[in-house]
Amino acid sequence: MASLIHDHPRSNCHMKVLEGGIFEDLYEHKGDGKQLVFLKRTALNTGFTGYINDAMGLHSIGNLSSNVPSVSLHLYSPPIRRCKVFNQETGETVQRSVSFHSEYGQLLLHEQ
Repeated sequence: MASLIHDHPRSNCHMKVLEGGIFEDLYEHKGDGKQLVFLKRTALNTGFTGYINDAMGLHSIGNLSSNVPSVSLHLYSPPIRRCKVFNQETGETVQRSVSFHSEYGQLLLHEQ
């Protein structure tokens, strides 16, 4: 299971693997911006720190193992409210809202 392919509009994404292992699939736009091209898959293990922004490409994140859980921390600066998710086959996009556990050091309360 992996996240949808997504961007980080006008934001920097810093990530750290706290437990287990994850993979990052990196993509870029080609031509008219609709075609997505897979660039590479990188395995990220416990302790790894990484970074991505839109100039570097789009990505998808997933667990390396089907039976061992993983935990990763993602920090966005500045925080993002919406991002685009991409259909790998068609390159079509949909805007999605994002939510956070905390923002500017303050815990956010979410309706349950």
